[in-house]
Amino acid sequence: MLQATPHAGYHAHGKFGKMFSKVEGKLWVDKQDFGWIKVDGEVTQSFSMGIFVARVLRGSHIAVWVPKRLEMRASAKILFLKSLDIARILTYSDYRPATDGSYSVSG
Repeated sequence: MLQATPHAGYHAHGKFGKMFSKVEGKLWVDKQDFGWIKVDGEVTQSFSMGIFVARVLRGSHIAVWVPKRLEMRASAKILFLKSLDIARILTYSDYRPATDGSYSVSG
């Protein structure tokens, strides 16, 4: 398991680099192929996705069990007008969404 924490003062480049520089968490790594088995992270600073489309708020949480499960609890603002609280769990079987996945959005 690796603990991932953004370095203070680091200026990321690219859209994904900027997003990940505002998330901290843990990575579980397979000892044989070094692939990620699980990712569990929390947003430490709010960030935007797209140009003024959505803003992911501090405290949002994501957990991914590769390739079995994706779990996300997030708060976001859409176009600075609508607030959303998202709770979503997706499970996969043979790399396809299983039929028992749950989803809820409130806003």
